[in-house]
Amino acid sequence: MLESAKTEHQRALDGISQLQAQMTFRFSVLSKLLDRQMSSIAARFGVSLVSYRALVTLDAFGEAAATDLVRYTGYDKAAISRTIVELEKLGLVDVAMDPNHGRRKILTVTAAGQALIAQAAPLVEARRDGLSEQLTDEEERVFLRAIEKLAAHVADDLNAAKRAAA
Repeated sequence: MLESAKTEHQRALDGISQLQAQMTFRFSVLSKLLDRQMSSIAARFGVSLVSYRALVTLDAFGEAAATDLVRYTGYDKAAISRTIVELEKLGLVDVAMDPNHGRRKILTVTAAGQALIAQAAPLVEARRDGLSEQLTDEEERVFLRAIEKLAAHVADDLNAAKRAAA
């Protein structure tokens, strides 16, 4: 009887594990599809997906440091560093040294960068609207709340792991 209960319990745990794996797998697939879709839009304007996301994030700030882009885009330092070089070469951002911090660079979007964002805006908005139309208003609110909740959990986990490793 006890052995039977252990077997049932283990089977239940295995089933739960499979469901959790499926959710993360499904998020991953959706994320990849969204990235591919947005990459094709960014490519129309001669930039990579990372560059486009960094550019619009920087535009939202007005000016920012590379560390701000890392924090708000989720890309790693190396990717953002390469992206800043690319955006500067393309004339889409200006890079200046922060007078208050020896090694910190302050980034701002140039007029050419703002023009690229404005040209891409109709395609980006149509993409966003197309996704939004797939959900009711309530489904979208619940989905966005769930994403925020999961993102906070993952961020907390990553920060705890980082503290533990230090």
